[in-house]
Amino acid sequence: MNEQAANDERFRALVSATSDVVYRLSADWEVMYELDGRGFLKSSSQPIRGWRNINVYPLDMEMVNNAIYKAIASKSMFELEHRVVRADGSTGWTMSRAIPILGTDGEILEWFGAASDISLRKEAEERLQAAMNEEVRQKQVYETVTSNTPDLVYVFELDYTFSYVNKALLEMWGKSWEDAVGKGLLENGYEPWHAKMHEQEIDHIVATGERVRGEVAFPHAVLGKRIYDYILTPVFDSAGKVVAVSGVTRDVTERKLIELEKQQLSDDLATINEEMAATNEELLAGNEDLINARDMLGGALEKLSRSETKLRYLIANAPVAIALVQGRGMIIETANAKILEIWGKSDSVVGKPLVEAIPELIGQGFLELLDQVFTTGVAYIGKEEYAVLEGREWFLSFVYQPITGEDGIVDHILITATDVTELVQSRHKVEAAETAMRLAIEAANFGTWWIHSETREFVTSDRLKELFGFYPFDQVSIADAIGQITPEYQNYVSEKLEAAITVGGNYDVTYPVVGFHDGVLRWLRAVGNLKEDPSGGFSAFTGVVMEITESYLAVKNIERAEESLRLAIDAAELGSFQISVTDRTFIASPKFKEFFGYLPDDEVPYEVAIEQIHEDYREIIASKIEDSIVNGIRFDTEYPVVGFHDGKIRWVRAIGTVQHQNNGVDSYFTGVLHEITERKMDEMRKNDFIGMVSHELKTPLTSLNGYLQLMERNAKKVEDKFLMGTTGSALKQVKKMSGMINGFLNISRLESGKIVLEKSHFNLNELILETLEDTSQLESSANISFIPCEQLPVFADQDKISSVLSNFLSNAVKYSPSGSEVKVSCGIFGDMAQVTVSDQGQGLREKDLEKVFERFYRVEDNINISGFGIGLYLSAEIIHRHGGKIWVESEFGKGSTFYFNIPLVVSSAL
Repeated sequence: MNEQAANDERFRALVSATSDVVYRLSADWEVMYELDGRGFLKSSSQPIRGWRNINVYPLDMEMVNNAIYKAIASKSMFELEHRVVRADGSTGWTMSRAIPILGTDGEILEWFGAASDISLRKEAEERLQAAMNEEVRQKQVYETVTSNTPDLVYVFELDYTFSYVNKALLEMWGKSWEDAVGKGLLENGYEPWHAKMHEQEIDHIVATGERVRGEVAFPHAVLGKRIYDYILTPVFDSAGKVVAVSGVTRDVTERKLIELEKQQLSDDLATINEEMAATNEELLAGNEDLINARDMLGGALEKLSRSETKLRYLIANAPVAIALVQGRGMIIETANAKILEIWGKSDSVVGKPLVEAIPELIGQGFLELLDQVFTTGVAYIGKEEYAVLEGREWFLSFVYQPITGEDGIVDHILITATDVTELVQSRHKVEAAETAMRLAIEAANFGTWWIHSETREFVTSDRLKELFGFYPFDQVSIADAIGQITPEYQNYVSEKLEAAITVGGNYDVTYPVVGFHDGVLRWLRAVGNLKEDPSGGFSAFTGVVMEITESYLAVKNIERAEESLRLAIDAAELGSFQISVTDRTFIASPKFKEFFGYLPDDEVPYEVAIEQIHEDYREIIASKIEDSIVNGIRFDTEYPVVGFHDGKIRWVRAIGTVQHQNNGVDSYFTGVLHEITERKMDEMRKNDFIGMVSHELKTPLTSLNGYLQLMERNAKKVEDKFLMGTTGSALKQVKKMSGMINGFLNISRLESGKIVLEKSHFNLNELILETLEDTSQLESSANISFIPCEQLPVFADQDKISSVLSNFLSNAVKYSPSGSEVKVSCGIFGDMAQVTVSDQGQGLREKDLEKVFERFYRVEDNINISGFGIGLYLSAEIIHRHGGKIWVESEFGKGSTFYFNIPLVVSSAL
């Protein structure tokens, strides 16, 4: 009892001396004799069994029991941090210590213990551990980003030394981490000018806080001289002060080679934070003092916040596409602007499963690859993979990098991707262009060459060797090729070739060669140029050579023919002209100017030349010229001109046609003319004579016609049938002869310019009916049908239009089988009145169609039919003078159809 009382006294003293929870336990820890919970645990002044189920947090029960068993067995102090159920039912943390009270026999009598409330400290430690875990994960992401990108990533301290470089940059330098980090630019192989340039850029960034971008050449440890595009970006602390400069450099040599000298820069990685490499080691040590723990936690969280801010800035602004997906469900945890652009999505996809946010990925293989990385833990590297997102085609190079948790299991995948669409498409275009060029060269049967500008290495195709008379297996040097050029061209070609290689510019020369083996003379044209290497290395002189023997000789033959033509034109005293179809630019030869009364040096525009045509012919000649130019019709016309300076009237005959050049791009109306004044004067005198004779013949013929009509009337009175038939036949012959004499008179008047149109308003439909009636009386055997039409009001010379109709009808009857039908029709076509006469005669051959309206032209097959070939000529002139058109359509053996039209009038006097 005395020992128990002593124990009670000691327990009371312990309770009074400490602010911790105090308790007494039985030797086997089954009975809690007394517990002063201090408000932390539920107090009890009575012995309690099963106290562990009341006070110990269930999940820590096994750990507490094991510690108890160990303390009892060793009779040593019990000491353990574990969770408890607090007086208010919430979970707390305690640091519990108990010592055994031993009897004289050395056995445990009971246990005295005290427990401290360490809940706040444990919460601080848990937050600290979570912060450290997050920092480790961010460091892992950071290292993954920088290690898997082909870009060069680095960080400068403000003293110009490197505090971080990634694997790609070390490989470019050919150095290890130890040899490079902490060293300056000169120590890492930068030339003085290059180092000074970057130091000035760093100073500028520190002073302004602005990014710097540039392009520079630098030797790669393995690949040699390369071209790099770089971006230097300031790294700010929480106060906005620049504390370091991060850089991202990309090798753009391949793109430069593909695009030659076109420089299209792409923004590269913006920032990298070297402070991510540093972690707060001081936080690793636990501090039982709650105040110190809070201070340590606050510092760690501040550094973590800075690191996280910098990392997020790095990811968000990087030109490389970056995303972080979580778990097998592939929840999008982070996605920067570049990858959102590629996906064609907004940042609203963050937090969604990848398959839900971007359903178009289904069936393209990317989701399966991500799942493979999750299950295997092995990174996947894709190069120039094809993808279609939101209807847009992409080519992407990417890395799926697994990130493991503390348990070593993959819980995230970091996606980094580079858009190489432009590069791939450019390469495809280059490949397609090279293929097309190769096919074109093969199709055109060109030879090709390649010359190294420095070594003069000469590489040729088999076709080039063939053109120079070599065999395909012959080794050919530049000197060998030059040696096959004929002597008079060798120096010329050599100088041109050397100038093109050394100075640059286009190379385009034509020269003859004599084949080395076959001795054949060939004319060749060689075209090439100098192509510079964008890296500043050697230049290649390349080109093609083609055989132009036939075309060259043809050109020479044309030149000789043109010279002969010029001599012939000069000898025949012909004038020549050329009129541009597009803008009517007019070029005349000196002889042409002489015919029009100009001096050889006078400028003669087209409009001025037209003005020199006699006013009676000017309008119709200008119309014919335009018709020939527009419709490509041959121009062959005679007309008078009045000399510009001398006022002399000259008659000329002009012949011309439209000529096309440059595949129809350039067209010209060209021709010649010669003076026919003397012949024309002879024709006028002849026409005057014919007119005079015809006029003189008309008087006795008129008297004869009167006598015959009188005899016919008397024969009818006495019913003398023989006399009636004889006089009737005689009257028909007199009428035909009268028609021929009138034709000669009309030709004479027409060609002397004395024929006059006496126009009046009348109905063409009625004139057709009158003419048909007259023709029926003269041609009683004719079978003429008429298809009437609506009213055709015209303003024309009624007698002359009637003569055209009579000529059409008489020809149709004359050249058709007896009794066959002749059809006459009329109608309105646009603003023209048209008349058509069709027969069932033999028809015309194609060669006669254009000539049938010429003066005195007669068809060879109809030489047994009387006529002088003047009727259709006069008809054509009459219709043309009315502003109309006359033509014929015919197929030999199937008859002919003759047409003419003249303008309608809007209102008439009918």
